[in-house]
Amino acid sequence: VETVDLARCIGIAVVHDLAEAVVGDITPHDGISKEEKARRETGAIDDMRDGLAGGGCGDAGEAISQLWAEYEAGETPEARLVKDLDKGGMAIQ
Repeated sequence: VETVDLARCIGIAVVHDLAEAVVGDITPHDGISKEEKARRETGAIDDMRDGLAGGGCGDAGEAISQLWAEYEAGETPEARLVKDLDKGGMAIQ
């Protein structure tokens, strides 16, 4: 049984939702390729990171970028849990 850092899970989930808030919640039924979806979401995160860096927000932008990269890689228990929850939410919709 893997243990997870709940606070990190929440951070990853919030960052994932930030990207979706900008580009929309793209589902497989939308006819957009995985590559295009990734490009749009990563672009949104990059824009947030750059805006926060230029806005005097310290390391906040870089923290968002790192959490996004962790989610996308799906290699940590926290990222895998958030991905699974996101898939479950999509199945319910």
